[in-house]
Amino acid sequence: MEKTRLSLLISALPLLGLYGCDIGPSSDDLVTSGGVVNKGILSQAIANVYKAGTEELVKKVYTEIDGTFALDDVSFTGTLYVEIKTTSQTLATCDGATGCGDYPGGLKQAGEYDGNLNGRIDFGDKYFYHDTDFILTAFIKPSDDSDMGQFAVTPLTHLAAEKIAQIGDLSLDQITVVNAQVAELFGLNGADITRVIPPDITCLLYTSPSPRDS
Repeated sequence: MEKTRLSLLISALPLLGLYGCDIGPSSDDLVTSGGVVNKGILSQAIANVYKAGTEELVKKVYTEIDGTFALDDVSFTGTLYVEIKTTSQTLATCDGATGCGDYPGGLKQAGEYDGNLNGRIDFGDKYFYHDTDFILTAFIKPSDDSDMGQFAVTPLTHLAAEKIAQIGDLSLDQITVVNAQVAELFGLNGADITRVIPPDITCLLYTSPSPRDS
């Protein structure tokens, strides 16, 4: 568990580069009410959505190829607790600058993507990721009286959600305070970390000129 938490902290650092690619997912790509998961893009991960402070499940849905999931058909407009888990079918995009290890036996499976066929999971490569200890969470306040709006579930929202749970106060004021504290800790003063939709930083791999092209 501690190794997983450490990886979450390390993976939070790229989110500070919010000036990166704008190609996805953007606000135009997201549904009216729903979220995007970013610890590197995770597709086919489980999003369990609960009424905050209860075990009442509002919706269980799988993330799409771009990490998004929809809550358009959810009528509950109170605070939600979103919990992201992986399965054997979860496909992750490596966002580690030094890579994410090796494909088992140096061979990718069908559905995985090894860009240079070197048997290693390099930045931008896709690989099946299933860690029973992995969890990514967020407390999401309603954006208005009609729907949840667009939100993000990231390592930063996870840090805030763990602190909120430890405090045990799920009031809107407390959630706002803790989210603001985490934002300030990472130099995002004034930002609502649950509403900052992070870019897919791996898109730089496909949009930046290759050194061989210069």
